[in-house]
Amino acid sequence: MFLDGLYRLAKPILFSLDAETSHSVALQTLRVCAPLMSNPASLNEVTIAGIAFKNKVGLAAGFDKDGIALLGLAKLGFGFLEVGTVTRVSQSGNPKPRMTRIPENNAIINRMGFNNRGVDEVCRNIARFKSRLKIPIGVNIGRSATTSNEDAIGDYEFCLNRAKDIADYITVNISSPNTIGLRELSDLEYVGSFLDRLIQCRDEISRDAKKLPIFVKISPDDEPVAITQLSKSIRDVGCDGIIATNTTIRRDYIDASYSDEKGGLSGEPLFQLACKTIEIVRNSVGTDFPIIGVGGVDSPAKATSMLNAGANLLQLYTSLIYEGPALVGQISRAIAT
Repeated sequence: MFLDGLYRLAKPILFSLDAETSHSVALQTLRVCAPLMSNPASLNEVTIAGIAFKNKVGLAAGFDKDGIALLGLAKLGFGFLEVGTVTRVSQSGNPKPRMTRIPENNAIINRMGFNNRGVDEVCRNIARFKSRLKIPIGVNIGRSATTSNEDAIGDYEFCLNRAKDIADYITVNISSPNTIGLRELSDLEYVGSFLDRLIQCRDEISRDAKKLPIFVKISPDDEPVAITQLSKSIRDVGCDGIIATNTTIRRDYIDASYSDEKGGLSGEPLFQLACKTIEIVRNSVGTDFPIIGVGGVDSPAKATSMLNAGANLLQLYTSLIYEGPALVGQISRAIAT
């Protein structure tokens, strides 16, 4: 693969830059190189929540927050892409520096804080490429940093309305550790009514059309009992699936020198925790409720393990940074056979 060879040559240079600058360079390279890349063949197409995914390997939210490199990303062989997290209006996110590599663990700690150009511009970006993508696009939505949790439902409803005509599914992000207080939205005494209002909004805008699937992204940091109760609540209120998991605030998987580093940990150290969370979710919601697994999948073997834990689909992010773009095809081919 042309792009993978370029990645191997450029990796030392990219890793000499700070992590966020390196990521921006990679995105722009994908955007520019998209016309030079060929369209991959479909592998192991599967229908989940009424959506035809080209294969089981997708891109997690956060990699291309604003949808600027969708064509290049699609040509890496992903079966679906998820953009965002997007908010009601553009926001700059948390102060820099806000991303730290941990190469010895193939991990990253980020505290980005939903930096994005706002839902309207992101949807315009998706619309520019949608007809040429040929794969499903999910839009991950969250509340703005300046919006209180009491008013958060308004932000989510606004983003849902804006994205309804361009997204193949919506992901409700109530589990990021990088927006102050956001995880409180998943508290059991609140989440049912919150999601119920969002489902009502979805049903109203879908009255004369196919209902837009809604997935909820959950945290790996809750106790098993809480994960069980949350999963059942998500299912029972009428959502269409769960994405497990978001990043973790735990630091017992990495060197103690990073213990004071704020933000969410992703990559290889998250893998076992993500798989355990998926097992709990699967046991809670039954065999037919869709689960998208994400967290530390960096090889075909780990992809298989996460599917065996109960995931229907997978998403990658941090492993692309350490392993390169060829990983997408390696995993999709392996699990197809």
